[in-house]
Amino acid sequence: MPITITIDVIPLLISSIVCFALGAFWFSPALFGRKWKSLRAVQDHEGITLRSYSLSFIVIVILNIFMSFIVDLTHAATMSSGIVIGVLMWSGFCATTAAIQFLFERRSLPLFLITSGYSLVLCVISATLNALWR
Repeated sequence: MPITITIDVIPLLISSIVCFALGAFWFSPALFGRKWKSLRAVQDHEGITLRSYSLSFIVIVILNIFMSFIVDLTHAATMSSGIVIGVLMWSGFCATTAAIQFLFERRSLPLFLITSGYSLVLCVISATLNALWR
């Protein structure tokens, strides 16, 4: 049986912009930016350029495309189903791979919680918005 998946461009772009804006707020001094910056090896925004932000947005678009696939395959169409899918995708893929990286790089738990927390909220927003736009 062939799998047919459709992606609506407008919801994809809106979801990606929302997730990108969340990242800007999440890592700003108003939320976790100061703590995040103090826990990292690099103290300033060295190397963070327009290219970094552009590639970050592209990665967020890719995440939203694949989250759209998952939402479509599961026929999720409610806020609660979007939240569940977002949490499951984060738990199974984002948190686990980040945990391995953090363990071998010997990074701190607070840094893991800040960066992984952003991934959790990103996945939940992406899955929920995709589910609601079905």
